[in-house]
Amino acid sequence: MPFAATDTDDAFSADAVELAVEIVSPSNPENDYQDKIRDYPAMGIPHYLIIDPRNGTAHHHWRIVTDYGRPAYDNHLA
Repeated sequence: MPFAATDTDDAFSADAVELAVEIVSPSNPENDYQDKIRDYPAMGIPHYLIIDPRNGTAHHHWRIVTDYGRPAYDNHLA
């Protein structure tokens, strides 16, 4: 997020977030691969990077489109 967006005592606005990075939890991987991949585009976060130490992969999702009436990432690179 731009540095100026951090100049607040309140919670950061999701609109200011440019990239969300998650490291997959071995005990709850569906949180990153299902829940957040659904929630982040709905919040308008344009880039989502998932790092999975379980298998050494990284997944970059970007370009929000409307899919079946919901915001969703259109592009994915593993």
